[in-house]
Amino acid sequence: MWPRLRQLRWPWLSLALLAVISLIWQARTLLRQGLPVDLAQTSYYLPATVFYALAIIGLIGCLATWQMRHGSRWLPRVHWLATYAYRAYLANVFWLQLVWLAGGRQLTATVPVVGIVVCYGLTWCLSFASAYGLHVAWQAVKNLKNQRRIVDDTHTTS
Repeated sequence: MWPRLRQLRWPWLSLALLAVISLIWQARTLLRQGLPVDLAQTSYYLPATVFYALAIIGLIGCLATWQMRHGSRWLPRVHWLATYAYRAYLANVFWLQLVWLAGGRQLTATVPVVGIVVCYGLTWCLSFASAYGLHVAWQAVKNLKNQRRIVDDTHTTS
């Protein structure tokens, strides 16, 4: 099966189609419960959600493969972001709660689309900034510790 999958000329097309079908399926499932949609009553484990997530992961993989084949100059930036992605993911809920409480709720209630875009944009920026900031701070602490150990070693050997 895998060699056939590699022979597909445009694998992203089938993945994009799967993503759209899954998204429509998910929307219909949510709307079947009535309006307004109560997201507390939904699950991340519904088949449509799983297929959608897998399709998006596949599309990201296709984009990465295309970027590598064409030697894109964006690859170092993407690699740098990927280094901090898991750390930013861990900080995501923390920052989203702060942004939500600091005015995101009011903005989203007033202008929903703008509120959602602003909340998630700020959350993304703050998550990556804190992940990178903590990395820089940790490196500085390690460097100070190593410098102190070197100084202590030179004093004890003299």
